[in-house]
Amino acid sequence: MIRRIAHCAVCCAWSALAGCVDTSPKTLEDVARAEHPGAYLTQVAPADAIDRALRDVLSQKPDSATGLEHLDADGLCWAQETIPAVIGHVPGEVLILPGAYAEDGTELRAPMYRKTLVPKIIEPSKALRFETPCPSVWTEDFIATLQRALLARGYFNGIVSGRMDDATRAAVRRYQTEQGLESATLSLDTARTLGLVAIDLTDLDAAR
Repeated sequence: MIRRIAHCAVCCAWSALAGCVDTSPKTLEDVARAEHPGAYLTQVAPADAIDRALRDVLSQKPDSATGLEHLDADGLCWAQETIPAVIGHVPGEVLILPGAYAEDGTELRAPMYRKTLVPKIIEPSKALRFETPCPSVWTEDFIATLQRALLARGYFNGIVSGRMDDATRAAVRRYQTEQGLESATLSLDTARTLGLVAIDLTDLDAAR
């Protein structure tokens, strides 16, 4: 009690204009929070809350191996990428000296231009969104099978390691680019074409 009164007296002496606020711990819980900030838990999140949190993380941060950026309500995994615009240079002119004009609009000096190459967007940027195998599928065996499938087709020349390394991503990009998808992230359609994922027969029946 004496310590708390002394604490309040010091507080009031330094904060006479702002008022005195007693910030000393009141309960055992306050003491625990003060001594162990960030390590004191009062409630464990239920399973459904953890599941929602996981979905939030998956929907915001791409997976390092698959490029996953979105997990929808149906449990389907999607990749989202943006292909940068292709910028080239074409013959053009740049202004090097602006023209001079009188108050009545009479031209006193014509503007001067210099012929040079100027940047021009050859192809605009493109946004891609496509379905991709979910993280649970990406085992070492799955990646090794992917590497062997690309190796057999002449797109992969690395070591079958079961790891999604740069050489594997480059091989995926080369293969999919020829199929019309400029991405190093494996699409679900590509996985089915390579025989990595089973094809749903109901989808085939619906397409007929």
